[in-house]
Amino acid sequence: MRIDWHGLRARVWVAFAIFSVAILVIVALLQFVFLSFFNERMNMRQLRDVGDQISADIAADDTVGTLQEAYFTFGIPFRLMTESGVALWKCGDILSTGLSPGPPCQQEMPDRGMTEGFIELRSEVLAHGEPVVQMESRQIGDASLAIYFGPVDLTDGTRLYLYASRAVPEIDSTVAMLRGQFFIIAAIVLVGSLIGAHLISRRLTDPITGLNKTARRLAEGDLTVTFAGQGLTETDRLAETLNHATTHMRETERSRSDFVTNVTHDLKTPLTIIQSHAELIRDVSGDNPAKRTAHAQTIIDEATRMTGMVNEVLDLTRLESLAAEMTMRPVDLSELLKTALSSFSGLADNEGYVITTDIEAGLTVIGDEHYLNRVFYNLIGNAINYTGDNKWIGVRLRHLGSVVRFEVSDTGPGIPSDQLDGIWDRYATSPDTHRRGIVGSGIGLSIVRRVIERHHGRMGVVSEPGKGSTFWFDLALAPLPAPVASEAASESASVRN
Repeated sequence: MRIDWHGLRARVWVAFAIFSVAILVIVALLQFVFLSFFNERMNMRQLRDVGDQISADIAADDTVGTLQEAYFTFGIPFRLMTESGVALWKCGDILSTGLSPGPPCQQEMPDRGMTEGFIELRSEVLAHGEPVVQMESRQIGDASLAIYFGPVDLTDGTRLYLYASRAVPEIDSTVAMLRGQFFIIAAIVLVGSLIGAHLISRRLTDPITGLNKTARRLAEGDLTVTFAGQGLTETDRLAETLNHATTHMRETERSRSDFVTNVTHDLKTPLTIIQSHAELIRDVSGDNPAKRTAHAQTIIDEATRMTGMVNEVLDLTRLESLAAEMTMRPVDLSELLKTALSSFSGLADNEGYVITTDIEAGLTVIGDEHYLNRVFYNLIGNAINYTGDNKWIGVRLRHLGSVVRFEVSDTGPGIPSDQLDGIWDRYATSPDTHRRGIVGSGIGLSIVRRVIERHHGRMGVVSEPGKGSTFWFDLALAPLPAPVASEAASESASVRN
């Protein structure tokens, strides 16, 4: 599937542009539509705070000095009224946008009682138990009137009511000025955001476009490509991951090529021998029973060798794909190793190989007997293939703490330190040094690695050029079985007797 990167860049650009326009619309709504609403609510909140403070001051000290101090401090006109609606004190002009001249606070004559407005406000206070703060419908010049009406409980138990007001100027002129500035600022912000959106969209999409082009070359088989993230943190990490995958693919391809080359080499040799001995039977030894039998036996041996090679390749494939089924149960490694060594007795008798052993008895692990026997066979066979002219191989099995360690040593040419990590791969030997082994197919160490990994063990090799090699692996000792209750009881009884 091809990705339209230009279309993606355009979508990113449009998304940024829409985001910028949305922000401007929200700012416009706050400035032009809701600004008056916020202005009224702010003034009403401030009036409530001041009214509550004045009420608290009067309730604490009901003197004329307190009224005057509150008026000078807060600059809010107010009246102090009785429960019947009679104004006792007046500080400032509650219907004025400024302070009244003359004495700020004066005692009013009780010349009138409750009004309809007073009754409604008092009822609301009594119903809700808290002061009332609201906007009145009447206008004072270019200002609206916000009022505060709340109870004042004096120290002698008398309840009075505080009626305060505050002029809230209209802000139409301010809104008009902001509107003019807004359109200029909006134009600048919009152009800047569009330019920024274009640059950011390129910054975001160009690295992805480059990675996509490089990935397409990789998909077409070019394993020499290198991914570049172009400075963005996430794309740099993605490029690093893709480069790691590409390196692994190159190594896998090289390993596959070596594997095919070496398998072809190993199959070609027995096929050539089979063909040559079949021709000898046809042309030379057909009438000679002894020669015919010898040539036929060679054909059988080479065919058997080829069958073993094919089976090892199949085993390795199953192990690598985790398709190989293993039956885990207690296995006596000591006896299993002795059985595996018996397979090499013919080499000791006929070829002069010397195999020395040091096997500790009774070492048991939990594992698959068939595959563990294959591990012994492959490691010992590898030592036979590469040991020195003295044809000596040393085999050792012992326990180290909670593990069983197997070691097999040879006196061969050894392995350079820079090649130790790769010897467990398929056909680690390069084609120019590959030679026909005495036993095995050349992929035995790969099978050993897979089997030991499936048994959760450890493995390794100690080698030095010119001084031979020692291959080893560790497996956990099987736990001792718990004594049967009846047996434990009989043993206890025998001790008492």
